[in-house]
Formats: sequence, C-alpha cells, structure tokens
Amino acid sequence: MPPIERNPIENGETKEKEGKDIHSIEEYIKKSNFASTEGYEEINSKMEGRAKRNRELQARQKANWKYRAHKAVPAIMIGTIHIAFIASLILHHKTFLVLSAVYALYQAYLTSQIAFFQSITLMKYEKHKKRDWKSYYEAEKTKIENTAAYLEHQEQGQHIKEWNDVVHYIIIPNYKETMEILEQTLQNIVDTCGMTKTHIIPVLAMEEREVDGPAKAASLIQQFKEEFKEILVTYHPPNLPFDVPGKSSNERWAAKIVEKHAIAKQHDETTIVTICDADSLFTRNYFECLTAKYCLDIKDRDYTIHQAPIMHYHNLFDVPLFTKIVTLVVSMHEIAAASATYEERVPFSTYSLSLKLAQEVGGWDGDVIPEDWHMYIKCVMKTNGRTTIKPIYLPVSNYSVQANTYWESCKERWLQAKRHAWGISEIPHYLGLLLTDPTVKKRPLLRNLKLFYKISSLHVLAGTQWFYFGMASMFCTILGVCKFVYPESAYIDELIQWSKPFQIINLISLVPIVFGLYQNTHLMLGYSQQYAKAYNKEWSTSRKLITRIGLVFYFCIIWNIGFGPAVLFFTYIPTLIAAVKLIFHDNIKYDVATKATSHGSNLDAMIDSDDDSEVNIDVDLLEVSSDEVDDLV
Repeated sequence: MPPIERNPIENGETKEKEGKDIHSIEEYIKKSNFASTEGYEEINSKMEGRAKRNRELQARQKANWKYRAHKAVPAIMIGTIHIAFIASLILHHKTFLVLSAVYALYQAYLTSQIAFFQSITLMKYEKHKKRDWKSYYEAEKTKIENTAAYLEHQEQGQHIKEWNDVVHYIIIPNYKETMEILEQTLQNIVDTCGMTKTHIIPVLAMEEREVDGPAKAASLIQQFKEEFKEILVTYHPPNLPFDVPGKSSNERWAAKIVEKHAIAKQHDETTIVTICDADSLFTRNYFECLTAKYCLDIKDRDYTIHQAPIMHYHNLFDVPLFTKIVTLVVSMHEIAAASATYEERVPFSTYSLSLKLAQEVGGWDGDVIPEDWHMYIKCVMKTNGRTTIKPIYLPVSNYSVQANTYWESCKERWLQAKRHAWGISEIPHYLGLLLTDPTVKKRPLLRNLKLFYKISSLHVLAGTQWFYFGMASMFCTILGVCKFVYPESAYIDELIQWSKPFQIINLISLVPIVFGLYQNTHLMLGYSQQYAKAYNKEWSTSRKLITRIGLVFYFCIIWNIGFGPAVLFFTYIPTLIAAVKLIFHDNIKYDVATKATSHGSNLDAMIDSDDDSEVNIDVDLLEVSSDEVDDLV
C-alpha cells in the first residue's frame, strides 16, 4: 500500500487546500489520495484487531489475583498506620504517644530537609539566571576537548553536541484552555528565550473532541508564526484503544508525530522534547541552560530527564486561603527537591528529555493519569536504571487553580487534588515491576528501594498526616483538660510527660517552616503577576525586606488557621478516595481544573469564528503507512 503523502506546514505558514477541516487520522486517511478504499479498511481492521487483543490481555490481567493484590498495597499501607494509631490509642496510651512522637520527628526531618535544600536551590538560581549560557557552553567545550578523557569518549563515539544543531520541541497538551492562557504561554517562550526562531518548535497538542481547537490553533499560528522556527499542531483523536482522555494520551500522540517530523527534518539525533503544561511560564534562559547541559553531557544526555522547580506562585495572592497553603507546601517541596541529590527524584508537570530516550522506551503511555511519574519509572526500567533526573535551577511558574468565586475556586482545587492523588496508582505499578521484571537484578538494590520509597512516601504521608496530627493534638488537649479536672491523678501526670516529646518536636519544626517561608517570599513576589515588576525593578532593598518579613507573619497566621482544613480536603480525603478506588478501578476521569486567567472569559468571543480562510488543520503526519499505525495508536 502506498504511503500517505503529506506536505507539513513550513515555518508556521498556512495553506488553504482541500481537507482543511480534517480533524483526525481516520478522516485524513479517508480524504487522502488512495487508489481505492482498501488502504483505509486495512488500517481500520488492524486498529480493531489490536484493540481486541489488548482487551483480552487486560481481562486476563484483571483476573490475576496478584494484579489485584498489588493494587491494594497503598490502601494496606495507609490503613495499617491508621489501625496502629487507633489501636494504641484504645489499648495503650503511652504507645500512642510514642508513635505520635516518631511521626512528628519524621515530619520535622522533612521540613528541615526542605528548608536546607531550598537554600541551595535559591543560591544556584541566582547564579544560573545571570549566566550567559552560550558563552559558558563555548568555554566548557574548549576545556573538555583539551582533556585526555575526551579522546577516550571520542573513540567510543561520544561527542559534545554542537549548540546550533539542537532543536527543541515544546509539547503543550491542552483541552478547552482559553486563548489568553495559550497566548501567554507562547509569548513567555518568546520573551524568555533568545533562540526561538532558530531552535524552538512549539507543538500545540490539541484534542480532536474540542470543537474550537482548530480555530484556536489557526489563530495562534497566525500570531506567532514569525517568532518560532516552526509551529506544529496535532489533534489527538478520541476513543483510541486504551487511551484515557487526558495529558498522557495527548502527549503520546503528539510525541509520535514529533518523532516523525524530526526524522523527516533529519535532526532527530539532536532533538530535545519538553513537556509543558498549558499555563507553564519559563524563567529567562531556561532553554539556553537546557541546551548547554544537553550538549556538554557526553555520556548521559540520552539517559537524563531535566527537571526545573515547579512553583504555583503566579496568582498566589488571588487564590483562597486553603489553596494558598497547599500551593506553598507543594512549591517549597519542589524547590528543595532540585538540590536533594541524595534522594531519588521524580519529574513533575513540566520537564525535558531527549527524543532518543523517548524513542528507546517507546514513548508515553496513553492509559495513565500521573504521566510524569509513569514515564520516569518506564525510563528507569527500560534503560536498566541508567535514567536519572538532573535539575535545571531556573524555576517554571504555573497558575494555581482559580475560578470566579471563592467557593468555585475551592471546588476546582478539589478536582485537581483528586487527580493528583491518582499518582498513588504508581505504587502498585512499580511494585509489580520490581517483583516481575527480570532486569531489576541489573540495578542496585538501593536504587530500587529509594525510588519505591519516593513514590510511596509522598502518598502515604498525604493519606495519614491529617489523621495522626489531629488525633495526637486532640489527645494532648484532652490531657490538659483532665489535668485541670483531676489535678491529683498520677496517671495523667505521667501521660503529660510522655506527650512532651510530641509537643516539643512540633514546636521545633516551626523553625524550618518559618525559615522556608521567608526564603520563598523572594520567589512569591518575584513571580507574582501583581508584584513581579515592582519587586524586581522598582522597590528598594529596605522595602523588599519589610514586605518579605510581613509576608512571613501573614503566612504563619493563615498556616495556623487553615492548615488543618487544607490538608483534610486537598490531600487527606482525596488520597483515601484514590487508595480505595484503585483496588476496584483501573483509572479515573481526567478532570481539567480552571486556570486563573480563564475564569470569566468567553471563548466564543475571543475567537473570530467567521474568519476561517487561514485555518489549516495540520496534523503533521508526514507519511503514515499501514505498517506504522500500530505505533501511532
């Protein structure tokens, strides 16, 4: 069967031609120049056959008791901690207080770790944002090439990549995002990167089921076609076999098309793929820094995922109190993780990797919700543990979810929390791989344990923290009341003494929290849409200091007021729901939360639906033969 001939958009130029309203691969195949319809029937039959085989395989897997047992592990881990606290509270009060003190000590360790490594990240951030990365690359290249070790690398076919050969594809999965969000994201790339016209290719990864997608894509191409090397648009078809609607399946489809485009352009050996949320805003020189690190990493460039700290500070001062608290906790953790080199790190939200690594592991899977963690685990397993995370110390700022009203914003954050909690599904996934994958023995046991601890500890903590802290705090309060009522009770006096370690540890842990908050105020103000310009260019040093100290007091107050409810509704309950659902279900509905700048906007009013003369729905399939459909579907 002859291949489908397709002329892609070059440099963002649109061409009016027959088939401009093609939305999917199926329609594209139908409208292409086949000698007969046999080609389409053959491809459709292959798709249906593969779907049937996959359904049969999944049915056998679900019937396997080991499969279900693995999925129950998160619930068992969380349930065991609950049972231990409840049983000790009923049967032996001193044991309960000891457990509470141990748990508090673990939390104090985590907060101290965050404060310490956050300091390191911020110091490196200040250094990296001022660096001329092209000059740095040239200097390091000269230095490396003059070493004896480099000659050995050359003999093994390992070289420093040339700066001008690198091409960045920035995949931006989106569904029902407003034009304002997408325009801001593309404009941010233009404003913060000095090589967009020579090195950057944004990929607007649209969903075919979004009616307004083609018009939005055409409008964005028209606005930005002169700013980038090229602009690609992909349309993820609905109802593909084993595709769960969401970010991962969209990325999988877009990445396959990116791969074909890069091969056709003959730069697939020097291609970097960046996964970018629709509202991600990069720090200046992010892509220059990424290019330098990629080119200079002779041995591991194709076994590295690059991760910048992810912050949600752009609209921090506009969101509800409870959202502020969760935003602070998540952002502080991600900033610290960039420098916590001793522990296993995992990608989050926006990250970069070479196209060769994505090709080697088979790309993204289309049937998962936590695509970032899942992709990393997949890379680690399929490269025999060689894949690692390396930091980019230039943060990426996202919006916190926000709607029209306070209550609606909380509801949107609840939807996002439920989706984030589904990351717990990676615990049984990785556990199953550890127990069944024969390549596990090729990796150090410590590496396997560290990764399992990383992906499990975050969710186990989220699913137990509110319960333990609430019970322990309430018990200590009751002890105080009992002491007032029964002042002569020796047993109550003894329990009060046993409760002091818990109380002292919690008091001490406030120190790193306050210190971490003060450090973060620099980024809160520097990346806030309200204060960034004034803070970075206009305010005096004394005004900055006074404002930052004032913010620390403000956040300490709301922390004491809202930490309990925030953790209850945005981490604890969603995690329990996810742990229970995981036992009986294989996935959840992917709910898209409202972004800050999209609330109250009228999408129809923002897009001129009458002006469609320039609309070209280009899926950039290049040449797709029936033999390649298995790779795309």
